[in-house]
Amino acid sequence: MAMRPLGGRLSDRIHPVPVLTVSYGLVAVCALTAAGGLGGFSPPLVRGVADSVAHDYTWGLVLLAVTATGAGTLAATAVRRRTRAAAGA
Repeated sequence: MAMRPLGGRLSDRIHPVPVLTVSYGLVAVCALTAAGGLGGFSPPLVRGVADSVAHDYTWGLVLLAVTATGAGTLAATAVRRRTRAAAGA
């Protein structure tokens, strides 16, 4: 909301397309940074909880491996199918 007046002024002085392109690029970078922060925060937290409960890191590492396998499977199947469908359309 606070950036709207600034974006309006920039769009008045510069063509709106470059302003929107840069704005969307910044939003994408911020979203990826937030996702990376979550990915860097969650695994140690899960491993710590598993260690507190079972007094062993094995279950935390098993959960991490299962999650990585699930993410890899999702990327190899559903995302690839969706990409192929979009390319053929």
